[in-house]
Amino acid sequence: MTNDFFMRILFALTYYTPHWTGLTEHARRLAEALATNHAVTIVATQHEKNLPIHEIQNQVEFIVLQFGFVFPYAHFSSIFSHCLAGMKNSDVVIVYTPLAEVLFLAVFARVLQKKIILIHNGDLILPKGIGNRVS
Repeated sequence: MTNDFFMRILFALTYYTPHWTGLTEHARRLAEALATNHAVTIVATQHEKNLPIHEIQNQVEFIVLQFGFVFPYAHFSSIFSHCLAGMKNSDVVIVYTPLAEVLFLAVFARVLQKKIILIHNGDLILPKGIGNRVS
Protein backbone atom coordinates (compact mmCIF):
# COMPACT_ATOMS: atom_id res chain seq x y z
CA MET A 1 0.00 0.00 0.00
CA THR A 2 1.45 3.38 -0.95
CA ASN A 3 1.03 6.63 0.88
CA ASP A 4 -0.65 9.09 -1.51
CA PHE A 5 -0.71 11.82 1.11
CA PHE A 6 2.86 12.65 2.08
CA MET A 7 3.74 15.75 4.10
CA ARG A 8 6.96 17.38 5.22
CA ILE A 9 6.37 18.50 8.79
CA LEU A 10 8.56 20.90 10.75
CA PHE A 11 8.32 21.00 14.55
CA ALA A 12 9.70 23.90 16.59
CA LEU A 13 9.95 23.70 20.35
CA THR A 14 12.23 24.80 23.14
CA TYR A 15 13.46 21.35 24.19
CA TYR A 16 13.18 17.86 22.77
CA THR A 17 14.06 14.42 24.01
CA PRO A 18 15.96 13.37 26.13
CA HIS A 19 14.71 16.37 28.14
CA TRP A 20 11.57 15.08 29.80
CA THR A 21 8.42 17.03 30.43
CA GLY A 22 4.85 16.37 29.38
CA LEU A 23 5.40 18.79 26.50
CA THR A 24 8.51 17.04 25.17
CA GLU A 25 6.93 13.62 25.58
CA HIS A 26 3.84 14.75 23.67
CA ALA A 27 6.04 16.19 20.90
CA ARG A 28 8.10 12.99 20.72
CA ARG A 29 5.06 10.73 20.49
CA LEU A 30 3.37 12.91 17.88
CA ALA A 31 6.56 13.26 15.81
CA GLU A 32 7.28 9.52 15.85
CA ALA A 33 3.70 8.66 14.95
CA LEU A 34 3.72 11.11 12.04
CA ALA A 35 7.16 9.94 10.90
CA THR A 36 5.78 6.53 9.97
CA ASN A 37 4.15 8.14 6.90
CA HIS A 38 5.67 11.62 6.62
CA ALA A 39 9.04 13.39 6.78
CA VAL A 40 9.41 14.97 10.23
CA THR A 41 12.10 17.42 11.29
CA ILE A 42 12.34 18.89 14.78
CA VAL A 43 14.27 22.05 15.62
CA ALA A 44 14.87 22.59 19.33
CA THR A 45 17.35 24.25 21.65
CA GLN A 46 20.13 22.47 23.48
CA HIS A 47 19.46 21.67 27.13
CA GLU A 48 22.65 19.61 27.59
CA LYS A 49 26.00 20.53 26.05
CA ASN A 50 26.81 16.91 25.16
CA LEU A 51 23.77 16.43 22.88
CA PRO A 52 24.53 15.85 19.19
CA ILE A 53 23.50 18.80 17.04
CA HIS A 54 21.99 16.62 14.33
CA GLU A 55 20.51 13.18 14.78
CA ILE A 56 17.85 10.82 13.46
CA GLN A 57 15.93 8.70 15.96
CA ASN A 58 12.89 6.57 15.13
CA GLN A 59 12.63 8.17 11.67
CA VAL A 60 12.55 11.68 13.17
CA GLU A 61 15.32 14.08 12.21
CA PHE A 62 16.16 16.59 14.85
CA ILE A 63 18.45 19.57 14.99
CA VAL A 64 19.61 20.92 18.34
CA LEU A 65 20.74 24.55 18.58
CA GLN A 66 22.69 26.36 21.28
CA PHE A 67 21.07 29.25 23.14
CA GLY A 68 21.97 32.68 21.85
CA PHE A 69 20.90 34.52 25.00
CA VAL A 70 18.45 34.26 27.87
CA PHE A 71 15.95 36.98 28.71
CA PRO A 72 13.71 36.54 31.77
CA TYR A 73 11.60 33.42 31.12
CA ALA A 74 12.61 33.28 27.45
CA HIS A 75 15.53 31.51 25.79
CA PHE A 76 16.53 32.85 22.39
CA SER A 77 18.54 30.87 19.88
CA SER A 78 18.95 30.65 16.14
CA ILE A 79 15.77 28.57 16.04
CA PHE A 80 14.01 31.25 14.01
CA SER A 81 16.54 31.24 11.17
CA HIS A 82 16.71 27.43 11.12
CA CYS A 83 12.92 27.16 11.07
CA LEU A 84 12.61 29.81 8.39
CA ALA A 85 14.97 27.82 6.16
CA GLY A 86 13.09 24.62 7.00
CA MET A 87 9.68 26.19 6.34
CA LYS A 88 10.50 26.65 2.67
CA ASN A 89 10.55 22.85 2.24
CA SER A 90 7.73 22.04 4.68
CA ASP A 91 4.02 21.64 4.21
CA VAL A 92 3.08 22.06 7.87
CA VAL A 93 4.77 23.82 10.79
CA ILE A 94 3.97 22.69 14.33
CA VAL A 95 5.07 25.06 17.09
CA TYR A 96 4.93 24.16 20.75
CA THR A 97 4.42 27.12 23.06
CA PRO A 98 5.77 28.67 25.09
CA LEU A 99 8.49 29.47 22.57
CA ALA A 100 9.91 33.00 22.47
CA GLU A 101 10.02 33.05 18.65
CA VAL A 102 6.42 31.89 18.14
CA LEU A 103 5.13 35.21 16.80
CA PHE A 104 7.89 35.45 14.18
CA LEU A 105 7.40 31.82 13.15
CA ALA A 106 3.65 32.31 12.81
CA VAL A 107 4.05 35.45 10.72
CA PHE A 108 6.56 33.87 8.35
CA ALA A 109 4.50 30.68 8.05
CA ARG A 110 1.62 32.89 6.96
CA VAL A 111 3.81 34.82 4.50
CA LEU A 112 5.10 31.54 3.02
CA GLN A 113 1.51 30.19 2.95
CA LYS A 114 2.33 27.23 5.19
CA LYS A 115 -0.17 25.63 7.48
CA ILE A 116 0.78 26.26 11.10
CA ILE A 117 -0.41 24.43 14.18
CA LEU A 118 0.24 25.90 17.62
CA ILE A 119 0.19 23.47 20.53
CA HIS A 120 0.18 24.75 24.08
CA ASN A 121 0.82 22.40 26.97
CA GLY A 122 0.53 24.06 30.35
CA ASP A 123 -0.30 23.58 33.95
CA LEU A 124 -3.92 23.86 34.95
CA ILE A 125 -4.21 25.98 38.07
CA LEU A 126 -7.78 26.19 39.27
CA PRO A 127 -9.11 28.86 41.63
CA LYS A 128 -9.36 27.99 45.30
CA GLY A 129 -12.56 26.30 46.34
CA ILE A 130 -13.90 22.97 47.60
CA GLY A 131 -15.12 21.94 44.15
CA ASN A 132 -11.65 22.31 42.66
CA ARG A 133 -9.94 20.30 45.42
CA VAL A 134 -11.93 17.12 44.80
CA SER A 135 -10.31 14.83 42.27
